[in-house]
Amino acid sequence: MSIPKSKRPVSSEEFFEVALTLRTKITEMLKEDFGDDKEHIRTEDGRIIKNKNYWLYKEVRGRIFGYAADLIMNLTEANTIYITNVSEYGVRRKYMTLAIADCEKIKQELNYAAKVLPIPRNKYLQYNDMIRDEKNHIKNWRKADNKVLKKLQEA
Repeated sequence: MSIPKSKRPVSSEEFFEVALTLRTKITEMLKEDFGDDKEHIRTEDGRIIKNKNYWLYKEVRGRIFGYAADLIMNLTEANTIYITNVSEYGVRRKYMTLAIADCEKIKQELNYAAKVLPIPRNKYLQYNDMIRDEKNHIKNWRKADNKVLKKLQEA
């Protein structure tokens, strides 16, 4: 007999694996496929000129990269706390909430980049599903912790 999905324990491997995959794919995109992010570019007639959008690429890239790193760090912080009392539950939940916020920041920054930088929007849209999945994994993890909290409050 199978266990209903809502009753299954949340695997730490699951949310970490999705988060690491998301961070890796974002890093690869930022390294290799983030538009014309060079400080100087060659024009069609062969002249080398300063890229007027260079500063913007650099700023947006830095924010996206930072938010992806923050996501992993907040998940790590949350996962290192073993709940033995209500206070620890609150701290752990805070880090989970910060991780969800990091997912949303990544999504918003990618949407912003798609609007203001001359890069095809479909390059960014592929990350929306991964971000949604990661948020759902974290929310399910929080639900599992709610059960632990109830047991602590009953004791």
